[in-house]
Amino acid sequence: MENIAIVGIANLFPGSNAPDAFWQQLLQQQDNRTPITEVELGVDPKTYLGKKGESDKYYCLYCGYIRDFEFDAKELTESYLNQLDDLHHWSLYVTKRALQDAGYWQSEKLKDCGLILGNLSFPTKQSNHLFLESYRHVVELAF
Repeated sequence: MENIAIVGIANLFPGSNAPDAFWQQLLQQQDNRTPITEVELGVDPKTYLGKKGESDKYYCLYCGYIRDFEFDAKELTESYLNQLDDLHHWSLYVTKRALQDAGYWQSEKLKDCGLILGNLSFPTKQSNHLFLESYRHVVELAF
């Protein structure tokens, strides 16, 4: 078995983009969920509002969304990266912060490093655009 060292840490959560701030929110039991909007869902959220237990419906219109995030692609190929889904922007942001925290950002040592990236994401603007017709088709077949 190989030795693995965690040398940097970073995060991007609703209401927090720094580990210390996130830790304080946990200690304060802060709820950073916000109402879902048409921007995130791709349609009016009330379209899918139902009662708990109903198929193909939401029964909670509050989610943990990352809002007011500005992706800075200056260090990479901007035209391509700016077209990526928010999920990729968030992942790149957190990766850079973790490498900075570890002291490895722009270091030769990176060639010997790997990355373990965890992400639990709600639908994003881009993914909704791609899957909206499929969702509609499935819902229509259910009726």
